Amino acid sequence: MHDTSNDNFICEAVGLVAEPSDKRGFGFVEPKKKIVEHGNGNAYVDFEHNEKLYLKSKEAFAHHRNIISDEPYKRLYAEDVVTFKLYNGPKGLYATDIRKIDTIFDENGFIKDLSQYGINQVKN
Repeated sequence: MHDTSNDNFICEAVGLVAEPSDKRGFGFVEPKKKIVEHGNGNAYVDFEHNEKLYLKSKEAFAHHRNIISDEPYKRLYAEDVVTFKLYNGPKGLYATDIRKIDTIFDENGFIKDLSQYGINQVKN
């Protein structure tokens, strides 16, 4: 796990995995929405204009050690939907506590509406 003690926590977020590399053990995630507490649960909201300016980079570095999974080999694939904690460190944006959202399919086998995550379509 990455030592976050000297870095700036931005928010919890949901986004898409981009450019994963099993050989190198890292990749990137693209933040889509931030997660905020709302009532008895969570809500997915757009980043504020000033946050968008602060998040100059579209993608955050993601190392396999920061993936939380029950699988023996922690692996993510391009376009996986994930939640994560977003930080800004000396080398830029990075993600910790990365968790794959288990399924994008509803009980009938259709792709769920992911617009709540700021994701308009899922690529095959």
